[in-house]
Amino acid sequence: MFDQGKQFTVNIKTQDGVLECTPNHRVAVMTGIDNFEWKEAGLLSSDDRLCTTRTPIDNFVTELPSFEGLKIPELDADLAWLIGAIHGNGYVYLGTKNSGASVNLEFNANDVEEREKAAQQLSRFGVNPKICKTDGQYSFKVTAYSKILAEYFYCYVKQPKISITIPDFILNGSYNVRLGYVAGVLDTDGSVNHTPVRLCSSIYKEYLIQLQQLMYSL
Repeated sequence: MFDQGKQFTVNIKTQDGVLECTPNHRVAVMTGIDNFEWKEAGLLSSDDRLCTTRTPIDNFVTELPSFEGLKIPELDADLAWLIGAIHGNGYVYLGTKNSGASVNLEFNANDVEEREKAAQQLSRFGVNPKICKTDGQYSFKVTAYSKILAEYFYCYVKQPKISITIPDFILNGSYNVRLGYVAGVLDTDGSVNHTPVRLCSSIYKEYLIQLQQLMYSL
């Protein structure tokens, strides 16, 4: 390290955070697909697209929050997939006096493996999910009727009419956990038939930015 005394700095603001550096610090700017040039930070403009690392960030081994009276399974890539799938096309219903509480996911009729996987992952919480065809729709619904499970997912995963937030146990989780979550979102709300691939569509911009930052960590 060299002592270069006091110097002026600039802040490079991006969708992934802020980089503070000296004006003559060089950063990689995209000039085309797989092409870039080095440019001094003080000469950057709002039209420049910065190159980012292709090295994934490997975080920590995380756990699902505990909940009295509920069996809590180990958090792995498959369970993270379930969380992503619920964020993509699921909902939590706390129930009324005339209707039981439930956790629900809906899949296209062709997505046989996905709906069976959802039922399998829900069963790890000690419940018995049901798979039924949706009336009048070309889809199937996976439903777990359980008040305590609905309360758990309402508390830690998803609430109706409120912006989705990726839980810390996903954001800070291992590479495979984060990747599993993204796969769940893609399998329920994305499309690989678009160019580029569409991962998710949402009315909640804050969630999309958070999802984008999660993808950056991968």
